[in-house]
Amino acid sequence: VEEDENGLEKRKVQVDPKSKNGPSPTWAAENYPEWQRVRDTAVPETEAIWVDDFFVKDCYEWLKEDVGVLWYEFNALAQRVVQLCHSNNLPIRFACRGPDGDDVIAKLRGTERVVASIRAHGTGKHLHMFSRANAANPPSSGDAWEQLLGRLFRRNQEADEVSFEVYRHTESMTNPGEKSRD
Repeated sequence: VEEDENGLEKRKVQVDPKSKNGPSPTWAAENYPEWQRVRDTAVPETEAIWVDDFFVKDCYEWLKEDVGVLWYEFNALAQRVVQLCHSNNLPIRFACRGPDGDDVIAKLRGTERVVASIRAHGTGKHLHMFSRANAANPPSSGDAWEQLLGRLFRRNQEADEVSFEVYRHTESMTNPGEKSRD
């Protein structure tokens, strides 16, 4: 806003704030000096704190029923499920991220119980030898869902029927699955 010598508005000019010539946003930040003093002192918690093991036990019970793939998004859950399987002598294959997980996936024959990372093995992997899967941590996008479902639902699927179970206890976990199914 351009003003004349009396402080009255003379002319308005709009400059796109996203342009390189646009003004940077500014605001009064009375707490900035305090934040600047403490910003590097915060240490995030990196260990999951479990309030209840119900979900872990439910995933274990699902694996115990029969062979299949339990898909996970969060490593803390996978580690707890695998730990519970080992402590109960339930044979399990852990297909985590990285070369070790890739080796596990490459050697699967469809006769194993598998805990597999969605991010590491959600695309480009052929798991048509399995007819049972469960998404313990459902993906948050329809595209990721399509990729995940496509690991089992593909050409050369050996089973007449494929089941894909999903934990869908909130709307944010339900909507992407509905979008991918549509």
